[in-house]
Amino acid sequence: MQEGYFGGPPSERLEKDQIDSLIEFPKSVGNFPDIARELGLSFPTVKARFHAILKTMGIAPEGAERTEVADILNMLEKGEITVDEAERSLEGA
Repeated sequence: MQEGYFGGPPSERLEKDQIDSLIEFPKSVGNFPDIARELGLSFPTVKARFHAILKTMGIAPEGAERTEVADILNMLEKGEITVDEAERSLEGA
């Protein structure tokens, strides 16, 4: 039997902006353009946030990391996300 603290559920590791995005998801019936409009963000930013949420929760699809890094760098290059957003999204990628 192992003893000690092993951490809480993955949802406890989410940042405030990720939680805000998750709250909008059911209100927008999962429509990313509606979520982006409601949060005042670009579609690629919302998409990157949801990829980061899935990764944080340990449920990202296989191979998502390679695609995610390329998507994040492309969005940064186009000015669709800030450097801070890119850094948060790339952490652990």
